[in-house]
Amino acid sequence: MDALHLTTSSMPTLLLLYWLLCTGAALAALVPSFGWSGFRKAVMLSACRGKLWDKKPDAPLGPLQAARVPQKRFAHFYIVGVACAIPALWLLIIAGCGPAEGWQEEHHAALIAMLCVLFHLSRRLVESCLLLSYPDGAYMHLIAYAFGLSYYVALPLTLLPSSTWHTLDALAYQGQKGAAEWDPCPAHLAQALKHLPGSMSALQVLGVVVFFAGNALQCHSHCILARLRARIAGKREDRLQTTEDGYALPEGGAFSLVSCPHYLGEIVLYAGLALILCGSNISIMVVFAWVVANLLLAAGPTHEWYSERFPSYPRQRRALIPWVY
Repeated sequence: MDALHLTTSSMPTLLLLYWLLCTGAALAALVPSFGWSGFRKAVMLSACRGKLWDKKPDAPLGPLQAARVPQKRFAHFYIVGVACAIPALWLLIIAGCGPAEGWQEEHHAALIAMLCVLFHLSRRLVESCLLLSYPDGAYMHLIAYAFGLSYYVALPLTLLPSSTWHTLDALAYQGQKGAAEWDPCPAHLAQALKHLPGSMSALQVLGVVVFFAGNALQCHSHCILARLRARIAGKREDRLQTTEDGYALPEGGAFSLVSCPHYLGEIVLYAGLALILCGSNISIMVVFAWVVANLLLAAGPTHEWYSERFPSYPRQRRALIPWVY
């Protein structure tokens, strides 16, 4: 019981530490430095996947240097994410329906964010299983795969307010009798959802709009990539520039502005989450910083890869941020 109490009481701190370490590693890799060259190569190695696999650096990882998994296993991330988000939502409902807590402002903000994340993870799972496909030679490093699994375990838990962990601790202490008192009855949840729109601040409304705008941008970009993959697979290569390893030049939509609009959409939707939880969850700000740093790491080499492989690559197209980078 003491071990459980220690774990639940320290969970917000442990999650914040996890995100700080991840963000620190990504930021350090963004800054070329002689003293950090080995570390930077190791971080960059985890960012090399798919078309970038052949450009992976020689990191000092010994036998792990060539450890890889097929990129099609990206779907595993979203399976894990959904599987963790559902019980996290249940914990949030229990905390919100508890006799002592009630649906406070932090619970409302967390509920909005959790529902948004559950939508996003479900959408990405459907896309990964039914829409997107990868060439047989598309891989990601084992480190990236292991980190991705941990990421989607940590993300839903990070959205929970600290009071949720106190509730879990109280439930464990009180046992079955306590669990009955904290029963998340449908009426309480329905009441919370009913009053949710009216309880949202202007910043949270803006956050929801930004979140779904990012989802729309990412989904549209993935649809363009999926249609491009279908053209390649169907050998309909009229006016289609392709590489020997089965990649082509994406065009249309936000691809006319940047090489990685799906990454840009990811940044936008996490900015929406940060707005929703602004002032009530410090960790989500660190998560947002990590998303930006990580996608900057991936977008730069991707843009360079396109420029090298396609001589006619549009010069006005940027890597990640229109007209800027």
